[in-house]
Amino acid sequence: MSASGTKFLPWTREEDEELMRLRAMGKTYAQCAEVIGRTLGGCESRWRTLHSPKSRPAPSMWTPEEDAELAELWHVLPVEQISERIGRSVKGIYRRAARLGLTSGEFQGLKVPWTPEEDSVLREHVGTMTYAEIGALLGRTDKSVKARALHLCLRGGAKPRPPRMENVKRRCHDCGRPTPDYRCPACWRKLRRKLGCPVEEEPINE
Repeated sequence: MSASGTKFLPWTREEDEELMRLRAMGKTYAQCAEVIGRTLGGCESRWRTLHSPKSRPAPSMWTPEEDAELAELWHVLPVEQISERIGRSVKGIYRRAARLGLTSGEFQGLKVPWTPEEDSVLREHVGTMTYAEIGALLGRTDKSVKARALHLCLRGGAKPRPPRMENVKRRCHDCGRPTPDYRCPACWRKLRRKLGCPVEEEPINE
């Protein structure tokens, strides 16, 4: 039968399998149409229909055995390896774990709920310690501590203090000797005498 006489007929299962096989071999739509006896546009349209999300089979229901295996492996293996063991997608593993109440895990890196004791420590030290210091005290990351502080409407953590000026080593602008100021006391005296200022009346900060 000619292609023009079959272009409006429903596709059979055998034709779908033949189209899939030919496309897997690298055949063009024109070559597939010639072998199957359909039009080029019909083969292209059918290929897109077979690969649309609506035509894909729905995911199967989780079995009690899979749930038990997931609960057993959740704290032992990374989620990628659990996906390979069970034969489910990574996204499906996360969704099922949430349904089963597996809200924390060493490898999965999900959020661990804050306890009232941790909140008390956070309220006590926020503002006087940095988020990193509080995180080291509680065994949490600085990002987690900062997010919790914002959630509790606490003011930001203390910023690292800059070094005091007394500890900063400087050189005298005139003679080059170490001094806490930009001129050493001796050069200050020389400058004041040169300008006619009495040194005794205005003591120098040494």
